[in-house]
Amino acid sequence: MGDQGLLSAYIRAALARARFDILDSGEVYVEIPDCRGVWAAGPDTGTAYENLQGVLELWLLDRLRQGAPVPELDGCRLDGVWPPEPGSF
Repeated sequence: MGDQGLLSAYIRAALARARFDILDSGEVYVEIPDCRGVWAAGPDTGTAYENLQGVLELWLLDRLRQGAPVPELDGCRLDGVWPPEPGSF
C-alpha cells in the first residue's frame, strides 16, 4: 500500500473511533481518544464529524512533519511516511 493509501486507511480507522457527546448547549462534541488533542464540535453530528476530519488531517500533518509519534490504529503505522516520496501525492 502506498503512503497515500496508508494515510487514507489511517484516517478511516481514526474516524471509526470517534466518540460523540451532546453538550448542555445542544452542540455536538466529538473526539478521537486515541489521538490526543483531536476533537471538534458543531451544531449537529454531521458538521461535528466533518470538522473532526479536518482537525485530524491537520493533526496528522503536524505530527508527521515534526517526527512526533502517531499511535498505531488497526494495524496502520505511519512511521517513516514523512517526508513523502516525490510524486506520491
